[in-house]
Amino acid sequence: MSSKKQGLRDWHSWISVVLVVPIVIVSATAVLIAHERALGLKQAPVSLPGGFGAQAAEAPDVRAAAQTASGEYLVATNKGLLVKTASGFAPVKGVAVEDFRTVAAYSDTVVAAGKGGVWLKSGQGDWSRVLKGDAWWAVRNADGSLSATVKDKGLMVSDGSGSQWKADKGLKSDLVAYAANAPPEPLTMHKLVMDLHTGKFFFGKTGEWIWIDAVGGVMLFLSFSGLIIWMRARRRRRQIEETHDGAPALMAAE
Repeated sequence: MSSKKQGLRDWHSWISVVLVVPIVIVSATAVLIAHERALGLKQAPVSLPGGFGAQAAEAPDVRAAAQTASGEYLVATNKGLLVKTASGFAPVKGVAVEDFRTVAAYSDTVVAAGKGGVWLKSGQGDWSRVLKGDAWWAVRNADGSLSATVKDKGLMVSDGSGSQWKADKGLKSDLVAYAANAPPEPLTMHKLVMDLHTGKFFFGKTGEWIWIDAVGGVMLFLSFSGLIIWMRARRRRRQIEETHDGAPALMAAE
């Protein structure tokens, strides 16, 4: 084999070995991201040696604000539901620290919606979560009932206590009928590229994880198997070189 071909092969081998690390990282993290909700990754704390990766706290993003009848000033932020005190803002006691989207105050009721559900406070009582789910909006209606929009559930309605909730099926059926009569949405190049990239084009939104797991798994397999093949080839080449180097010495001794 010519030295030029051997050099090209060596370059190819070493570049492949070096790229194993980023390929493994991208593949493994892609699979983890596809299952982040089931694994609870967003709530899983990570502590690296020497504080590596730690970042200074950023100011919360304000989503909504409301002042209660008792004078409390509440702010819904991406880092929790906060209340203004004499010394500054502090998390509301009894409420989970999560991404809050809305907060609304009424004469004797305060209702807030966040990533963990709908929270309610009546009078001087404590806060309680009255509806679980990824809530985007919650209000108290004029008749005292509560309304909230929850991901994958749509508009939910409850009595004033929030003890029982039911989906507004009438609204859902009306929206389905509206969509059936609406003109089809145009397929843009951006949407096509994104759907192909995530696997939604083949398996739908709920089946994206199948595509990600398959691609990520194959990339991991090829990375590790390629590394093993490379190590075996180097070991075999070293053995051949040692055999060739030992042959002249053996002939000279004879």
